[in-house]
Amino acid sequence: MLETQPISRTAYPSGRRSRIPLPQGELKVREIEAGWDEETLLHQAGIFGLKEVVAKLHLVSAKLKKMAYDSESAWTDMGIDLHEGAWLVHMPTFAAWYRHHRNTLIRVVHQDWDANTLLCQEGRFFLLEVCTKIPFTTQQLRYQARKLMDPRTEMGIWKDPDRKHYLVQMEVFGPWLRKVWHKSKGS
Repeated sequence: MLETQPISRTAYPSGRRSRIPLPQGELKVREIEAGWDEETLLHQAGIFGLKEVVAKLHLVSAKLKKMAYDSESAWTDMGIDLHEGAWLVHMPTFAAWYRHHRNTLIRVVHQDWDANTLLCQEGRFFLLEVCTKIPFTTQQLRYQARKLMDPRTEMGIWKDPDRKHYLVQMEVFGPWLRKVWHKSKGS
């Protein structure tokens, strides 16, 4: 049996005058079951807490909150908004938005992952977190990135001017790192 918490019909997040319309059948915050994987969660109907959703999907909550707060219609576009001090996720809306933006969102490196598991993931990660799982330092990889003409397409690492951090696109970085690793083992 899922634990639920009642919430009111509408909300006025502080600092904004947006109204969150909640469908009649979705007046309670649902809990995420331990056995759910990503797709099972995205196929659920109802309202969930943002904290639990980002933990399950390995996302950076601060980035999602900023995107939602800056948006005029976050609830209808993203399925995320602030309600009486709690960030809520309307899963049917969020699932469609998440699938469309999955590769542009920054993900969190999970504590249980080893280097091989990390290199098989998809999406963007912070370079600092990636380097905790691989045998290279951030300084070494940033130096390699600065030497290349287009490091984003060649090795999957670049400095994001908006975030002021180095990011890693794992679909490009994984094969690049394997190639460098095998090349260094062969010499």
